[in-house]
Amino acid sequence: MAFSYKPQVPLAIKHGMTKSFINELAKNRITKSYWEECSSSKKIISKENMAILKEMARGGNG
Repeated sequence: MAFSYKPQVPLAIKHGMTKSFINELAKNRITKSYWEECSSSKKIISKENMAILKEMARGGNG
């Protein structure tokens, strides 16, 4: 995606750039195939390894 979301970080759009900004958002929309790929990837990770990954994402040591 062209833009990453960071909580509580403002996003300013320059004057006259709204149309360009909206066009970029439209071009970088997440597709159904993206979610299907994510779902199929999840299936190959064991429940034990998924628990480790979730703990790591929370800042734990795994």
